Amino acid sequence: MSLFPIKDLGELDRRVTILEAYTETDLFGQSVRTMGQDAFVDEYGERVTADGGSTEGTTCVVNAIDSLPGVITQVWAKVDYMNGTEKEEGNRLEAVKRVDFGIRYNSAINEKMQISWDNEIFEIEAVLPVERKRFMHLITRLVD
Repeated sequence: MSLFPIKDLGELDRRVTILEAYTETDLFGQSVRTMGQDAFVDEYGERVTADGGSTEGTTCVVNAIDSLPGVITQVWAKVDYMNGTEKEEGNRLEAVKRVDFGIRYNSAINEKMQISWDNEIFEIEAVLPVERKRFMHLITRLVD
């Protein structure tokens, strides 16, 4: 696993959204981290879109903008798919993709946040500063 170098700011050509991490309590009283698209629900259990409408009955991910609750910031990134694996978990095939997002350094971003990009939610597993904190790599995980 090697991190790709970022030579200049022109390589940051993908717009990504940094989301807050949400936790819920499961049936056993333990805190469980939820995926980002499940965090934007109204009091009726319906997903909320950027314009306040509902996405009931659809599988789309919320269009993240700064006015939505849970959105930390939007940043430009360089995206690199690192690897992918498949495994059987409880009679179900689970695919895991590892994706590296290279962004400008931001001390507010941590491993408890998520990234929304390309209609998918990525969980941040590691935050690695590079080049004397000029840039940072966000190593993420996407589970299908």
